[in-house]
Amino acid sequence: MKYNFYVLLASVSLLTGCGKDRETQPALVGSFEAEAVIKPAPIMMYTSTGMVDNQMLVDKFLARRNRNAGTYFSRVEVPLPTTQSLILAFRGNNRVTLLDKGPTRTDSIQTDVTSQSSQRLVLAQKDSVVILQGSSTDRAEQLSGMMQLEQPGQRCQILPPSSGIPSLYCRVRTIRVITRHNGQLFLPQLSWLIQTSTAYATSYWAYKGVQNTFNSAVINQLVAGDTLVVQAREIPFLKK
Repeated sequence: MKYNFYVLLASVSLLTGCGKDRETQPALVGSFEAEAVIKPAPIMMYTSTGMVDNQMLVDKFLARRNRNAGTYFSRVEVPLPTTQSLILAFRGNNRVTLLDKGPTRTDSIQTDVTSQSSQRLVLAQKDSVVILQGSSTDRAEQLSGMMQLEQPGQRCQILPPSSGIPSLYCRVRTIRVITRHNGQLFLPQLSWLIQTSTAYATSYWAYKGVQNTFNSAVINQLVAGDTLVVQAREIPFLKK
């Protein structure tokens, strides 16, 4: 199993202030290697009336809605394969190389630090990827697209009518967030499940292992019939 290193891009939007929250921080130098474990975090559940404190209700909801909930959410540490390692190599000049080492190959990804604060670093991949971005009327999908606090920058153009595809052609720089707690670095593993229900239909979207932080503003967007479950697990790094 890989570390979900290639983040699924969904409902991306404009870059949110690349230089925001910039503070003077000690320069990070050298290499940091991920521990082979995903650290648990509280599983939070929200509806339009606020947070649901009863964890039994949370577990029952997950069991009903997602038969794979055990792989999306966890109350205990989850071990990762020891045959694979993930390394952050800080090169100076706000450049970071991400090394994903496996038994037979090593993937090297070059990134730039586009924003940093005492809580997080935002890494933008140097090479952009191409996606087709369309509009959706599915409320669960729309809310899911708002879940990530840090959004990638993108350059888009409208496809010609002759293409027959009603969407935008976008070049996107994939981003990954590295969080800091008491000087230690962590790779977020954000998971969520969003369900929306009306008198006519029920829809839900679920993601796991997203390397970003939770946009708590989504909570204020919930209306009657909406349910959100979110967990912000992390992989810790140690200095090599």
